[in-house]
Amino acid sequence: MIDHITGTICFIADNYIVLECHDIGYKIFMTKKDMVEFDRKKGFIRTIFTYYSHTEDAVKLYGFLCLRNRDLFLELLRINGVGRNTAMLIINKFNYKKFEKIKNNKSFNDLKVIKGIGKKLIETFIKYYK
Repeated sequence: MIDHITGTICFIADNYIVLECHDIGYKIFMTKKDMVEFDRKKGFIRTIFTYYSHTEDAVKLYGFLCLRNRDLFLELLRINGVGRNTAMLIINKFNYKKFEKIKNNKSFNDLKVIKGIGKKLIETFIKYYK
């Protein structure tokens, strides 16, 4: 696993950045909330906590400005029915602090605002966090 990358932001798109480190440009997919942090910061040096994903048809890096959000991402991936895109959408809407409140209050219905989360997946969250 690539834990983190420190480098220079050389490109900023809607849902990813390219971070250059030792003459290699890493395309790192991030939440829209984290992308706001990069507004007009091309050329800045930044550390991004990462998750390396290797599937049959793609190799991707997912990035997080906050280590706890990366940890939440890994936690969400352990839940049956939650994939990388759904986990990113959850983190974009509810950071680790807000998600911790959802867990503590057992208010998983709050997750219904996320595209792709319905009654069945809510039940899975309830069982997972019992």
